[in-house]
Amino acid sequence: MYKFIGTAAVSCLLSIAAYGGTAPGRAITAEDLVQLRDIGTLLGGRFARSPDGEKIALLLVTPSIHANGYEITWLIVPTDGKSPPVQAGTGGDIVLAEIGDGRRNGVLATKKALWSPDGRWFAYLLKRDGAIQIWRSSRDGTVQAQVTHNAADVIDFRWSRDSSKLFFLTGRNRAATTEHNQTEAAQGYLYDRRFWPGYERYPLEYGCTPNWLVQAPAPAGQACPREAMVVSADAGNEHQAERSEQAEYQNLDVLPALEKTRPIESIRRAPNHRDVAWLENPNPTEFTGYDPPLTVFAAHSSDGLDAKRCKADECTGAIDGLWWDANRLIILRSEGHSRLSSALYAWEPDTGKVRTVLKTPDYLSECDVARSHAICLHEGSTAPGTLVSISLRDGTSTTLFDPNPDMQDISFSKVEKLEWDDGFGNDAAGHLVYPRDYSPAQRYPLVIVQYRSRGFLRGGVGDEYPIHVFAANGFAVLSFDEPEDRQIAAHAGDPAADMTAEYTGFRKQRSHFNALKKMVDELIARGIVDPNRIGITGLSDGAENVAYALIHSSRFAAAAVSTLVFHPFAQDFIGNSSYRDLIVRLFGDPLVSLDRWRELSIGLNADRIHTPLLAQVADRELMEATLNFVPLQDAGRPVEMVVFPNEYHVKWQPAHRLAIYNRNLDWFRFWLQHYEDPDTAKAEQYVRWRELRGQQSANQSGEGASPVRP
Repeated sequence: MYKFIGTAAVSCLLSIAAYGGTAPGRAITAEDLVQLRDIGTLLGGRFARSPDGEKIALLLVTPSIHANGYEITWLIVPTDGKSPPVQAGTGGDIVLAEIGDGRRNGVLATKKALWSPDGRWFAYLLKRDGAIQIWRSSRDGTVQAQVTHNAADVIDFRWSRDSSKLFFLTGRNRAATTEHNQTEAAQGYLYDRRFWPGYERYPLEYGCTPNWLVQAPAPAGQACPREAMVVSADAGNEHQAERSEQAEYQNLDVLPALEKTRPIESIRRAPNHRDVAWLENPNPTEFTGYDPPLTVFAAHSSDGLDAKRCKADECTGAIDGLWWDANRLIILRSEGHSRLSSALYAWEPDTGKVRTVLKTPDYLSECDVARSHAICLHEGSTAPGTLVSISLRDGTSTTLFDPNPDMQDISFSKVEKLEWDDGFGNDAAGHLVYPRDYSPAQRYPLVIVQYRSRGFLRGGVGDEYPIHVFAANGFAVLSFDEPEDRQIAAHAGDPAADMTAEYTGFRKQRSHFNALKKMVDELIARGIVDPNRIGITGLSDGAENVAYALIHSSRFAAAAVSTLVFHPFAQDFIGNSSYRDLIVRLFGDPLVSLDRWRELSIGLNADRIHTPLLAQVADRELMEATLNFVPLQDAGRPVEMVVFPNEYHVKWQPAHRLAIYNRNLDWFRFWLQHYEDPDTAKAEQYVRWRELRGQQSANQSGEGASPVRP
């Protein structure tokens, strides 16, 4: 048993909470990080609690460098903490999440499990032989069986309240879609808004669950029927939902009496099907945005009428989950500076009392509640995810399942939580990971990793910059959680309007750059960081921050990015029409003016970039990256680009991630520590990099040099 202990608020530039500290044990390696086993995926749905609270169905994802893939397994974990987990069947083939316009971003799709109300089975989506169908496993793990055999992939599903059947939605007929695509290919594709030539050379197939970026309906021939279907729990009598069955399905998680008059979210019913709770924007006239601060409401009636509002401050803000425990409601909330802390509260709607169960600087997520315990995923800055049981009586916690027990043999260096601001009124935060065997008498090279810093500090967003491996090799690492202007999201009508506001005057980039500058100056002033040996990294939004920093500052001695974004011709000619319209809103038509583009485009600033830059990009993002890389190369700048096949915005293949980790480590050791790995397999790499160093020296001395070509 152990307790999470919160930290007191500190009203100063730095709020310091130290974790870990170099202790006996071996240093972490890139292989350790790549081979970490995960509970579920980044997109949620990682485990499910049985109705009686005695069992957890959990998805275990095990990467393999050798096989360059993943093994996915369903486990059943007892909540009493006394019995070992048992296997309950395969999780099927890997599925990568769709963005909505036909692209994939490389993140593994979620595979949520749902228990039958009687607790005998849990069901889930599983891909096998190219088809995504509903499968189920028995409570004891001895039976795994396919439930649906539909000609279309299953998109979503729910159990009926009596456990006798499953409602589900299907997408396009697989055979008909294949035939349509083959027919069109034989005649040649019409170039229309299905094309994103910078991503693929053939039309993309729109997803059945479009996101905010996909404003227009699916193109002709790609309509998604989202057919409502029903199947009995024993995999028989699969049929289209009748009108009465559709109504039953639609009313499982709605409050029709309330939803006709005001928007409500995150409905949570108690096991008695009477008590209900939800989140609601109580001030819609003030907070008109797509992400307003929400407040907890509850009612002792199945229709949600005669509701009570929780008036305590703890019941408004970043509410991550609601669960009933008898007559009280358990609330999970992200809070504190930059919302990097987690808290559990218990609210009694009848009395209005709110009691703190637990506050922790660590990260709690994906919780569920049963028998006066919260079952949650827990991560700390030096602790990968585990499944824990938290007593709602006193906040004590017990580990139910640790997927990486071998990590106990690894010693982590000290981690210090940092809190400051961006100079524009927004919170900024992060963690300083000290170099292994840190000495206060020495200044260290610094690597900045972006752009979120919560939970286990693995490799930043996209997981390409191994934070603890850098620290184990003598670097100080600033894991940066970039500031957010939450007032814009609370008032902007939609995400596109929010994005427009962010790029007006490049407010977002100036905020992030100013926050980074303030903290780097502070770490230099504290004598920790060598001001002449600072590196910066990033993917996506983090890569934008890198580009802005390199264009507007000369303080960085080395940089590495996972994407090379923002070139005007890339957005105008190799994107699709929906994205092009959005980008023109942000930056203007590049054929008319390039002024705004120069604020973020490395390719338009080749004469100003002198920092050695490594880009490790996905093949599907190569065209845009090339438009930024080639001008740097032609200008004789110290740059190198590596391209990974069959990859996406987030690179998903374990073998690639290991190569990326190691090359990033080598890059920063070369430029910031003047170190070369003696491994003979890397000899050619260092020949190239020495040439780049000579190129940089020639440029800095003003002697000029001819471009370096591979």
